[in-house]
Amino acid sequence: MGRKTRESAAPDAHRPRGAQPPAAAAPKAPAASATRGWRPLALAGIAVIAVLAGVLVWRGAFARPPATPAAADLSAVQTFAYVGNQHTTGPDVPVAYAEVPPVGGEHAPPPYWLNCGIYDRPVANESAVHSLEHG
Repeated sequence: MGRKTRESAAPDAHRPRGAQPPAAAAPKAPAASATRGWRPLALAGIAVIAVLAGVLVWRGAFARPPATPAAADLSAVQTFAYVGNQHTTGPDVPVAYAEVPPVGGEHAPPPYWLNCGIYDRPVANESAVHSLEHG
């Protein structure tokens, strides 16, 4: 019972008398795998980006041009000969046009032209023809 076992022996029990205790161990550097953990993720991210860029370039290089719609046939286009700069006396003077919608002829004087664009309600033909004259 009086005998000491290894587990119960004091840590200094086996050190010779007068010997200094061992110096404290230096702190360990982080494991190499902990500092390199971001590299595989970065390489995987770069690889994914490179693959996506390659797919986009490949699709652009081998993409088929859009099919030409049947509406691109311009054989139905008509031209009309009108003398420009034929102004009426005012914007409220109606003009009887030969075509609907009108393509030229007398029209409202400046400044009664329209901005070329899309309108949500009908516009005066006389103002629209003035815009056609100027483009």
